[in-house]
Amino acid sequence: MPIPREAARAIVVIQEIFGVNSHIKSVADGYAADGYVVIAPAMSTACRKGFDVGYSPEDIAKGREVRGKVTNDMALKDAQAAVNEAAKSGQSGHRRLLLGAGW
Repeated sequence: MPIPREAARAIVVIQEIFGVNSHIKSVADGYAADGYVVIAPAMSTACRKGFDVGYSPEDIAKGREVRGKVTNDMALKDAQAAVNEAAKSGQSGHRRLLLGAGW
């Protein structure tokens, strides 16, 4: 889904329950290639560092298990830290966009 260039200059991509896996990296890389500052925070790091799985039934079960250990406060703290970092991107005067699905 294209984002109008005037709408945002920095994008925070929120992972799904699968971690910052190849799909999330691809989404982030795509927006970065279009000239956006992109941050994809690892929301599950507090519970499982480097968590990255695919989409098999076993991976879905692992993703649900790890997601269940991440509190809303933990997730909001990580998201806010990413937004704050995006604000440092030198794109002052422009809005930041928080983009996510499946969290």
